[in-house]
This record gives sequence, structure tokens and C-alpha cells, in this order.
Amino acid sequence: MIRKYRLPGWLFWTQAALTLGVCFAIVYTGEHYVVDILAGFAFGLAAWWLVQWALAAGRSQVPVTPAAPEPGPRERVA
Repeated sequence: MIRKYRLPGWLFWTQAALTLGVCFAIVYTGEHYVVDILAGFAFGLAAWWLVQWALAAGRSQVPVTPAAPEPGPRERVA
């Protein structure tokens, strides 16, 4: 998202450092194994790919039709 919306580069590196810090902390404290982290990244990438695929499939199947013009005001008959 940081690169998609062209946010500052320091924000990307701060987020990367935070992610690596969390990965280190959960392994160091014994809460998770390294394979858990790799599985989490794989799951996240698979979910992202699936959403992108679904959005692309949805865009290609929905026909774009112009809206029907609204009828103008009717003339009064005196």
C-alpha cells in the first residue's frame, strides 16, 4: 500500500523494520517458530493474489452500460 499510493520512502523502511522486529520477537520469546512466520507470509500473499484475481475477474464480467436518460419534464396541457 505504501508503494501503491506513493507514500514517502522512510515510511516503507519503518514498516519493514517493524515487521522484522515483530518476527524476531515472536521467535525469540518462543511464541512461534520461523516456519510459522513463513506460513503467515505465504498465506498473506495467497490471499492478496486471490483478491486481485477476483477483482480482475469481476471487472471483466460486468458489462458497462450507460445509464438510461431520465425523461424530461412533461408539458402541461392547458
